[in-house]
Amino acid sequence: MLKDRIIIIDAQKDFTEPGFAYGQHHPLLKNIWTVVQKLNILLEQTQPGRVILVDSSYLPNQFGPGFSACVRGTEGHQSSLGNIEVFRRFEKTNHSCFSSKDFSAHLQATQIDRLMLCGFLTEYCVKATALDALSRGFRVTVCPDLLGSADDKQLIKEQALAEMEQRGATIQCPGY
Repeated sequence: MLKDRIIIIDAQKDFTEPGFAYGQHHPLLKNIWTVVQKLNILLEQTQPGRVILVDSSYLPNQFGPGFSACVRGTEGHQSSLGNIEVFRRFEKTNHSCFSSKDFSAHLQATQIDRLMLCGFLTEYCVKATALDALSRGFRVTVCPDLLGSADDKQLIKEQALAEMEQRGATIQCPGY
């Protein structure tokens, strides 16, 4: 029997809200806001033990000069989701959720073998997590309806989904 978890990646203001780090470079975030709303519904309908939230905790300018996102202690580091206190949470320091040793250890200790990935940003953190999970032997499902990228990045989102599928991820939205 598969032991699975829903992993929600980087539902933080710096990636989801206008005027914050990502939104300053990509002002059209309709796709992202739609996904935030769907994730809030998912959280209301799903047992807390089935969901893991993974947030970025980056250093200033970690990905180049002039782009600081999800720096601990800033408003952009805060979640865009409601009522998250009851869910297991981890922080990562790079794109992949596996950059969090605590996240990796938790999956191993609880014998999780299947991950359903959703969250932000498809072309960076979701893709990196999916590829790392596949290389570690996890079964990976990626739900396109629960993945967000800026409106001007939808082609790149589709390319990332195709690459994840080519590498072994299942692209579908199972009942959640």
